[in-house]
Amino acid sequence: MSDNTARRLQRVQEALDAPLSPDQEAALQRDLSADGEAARAARRLERVHDLLSAAPRERAPERLAGRLMARISQIMASQKKRRWPVPRGAVSVAIALANAAALPLMTGAAWLMIHAAARPELARTVLPRVIMTHLMLIEVMVQILREAESVAHDDPDTAAAILRLLPEALRAVSQALDDDNAPTR
Repeated sequence: MSDNTARRLQRVQEALDAPLSPDQEAALQRDLSADGEAARAARRLERVHDLLSAAPRERAPERLAGRLMARISQIMASQKKRRWPVPRGAVSVAIALANAAALPLMTGAAWLMIHAAARPELARTVLPRVIMTHLMLIEVMVQILREAESVAHDDPDTAAAILRLLPEALRAVSQALDDDNAPTR
């Protein structure tokens, strides 16, 4: 995508967020008519915007935030009672690396959700596989954390080493999925 196309699409997004003056609207339409790629992308943006605008808006149940905060407080209190002998640094690094490994997947899922609104066939074909992949990655993380927890009291160094495997395990799963999707000859 060229810089001009990107700037035009930014103006389209701004026009969707707040109405333009008649002169600004005419100038944008002239620019889009001169750039077929931007015009097609603008139509897709407008479809997604219309679909999202038409989606029902649901309110969270009453006192949901209060119940969530109370539950988090309970969990935090129970966690303080249990001391896990694994160094905090190892846990922090494992969590940060797991988040870094999962971020591209979450970004891809968000992209698919937006595009599935404009192309419903994606929701039927691609979205179930993305959800399955996320669930599989979560299960891998849970199993590694359970294994680390099972040895933490007897051997904190082994637990720390197990936690350090978390990002590598996520990378291996991702690589296996890429290999499964490689074209066959």
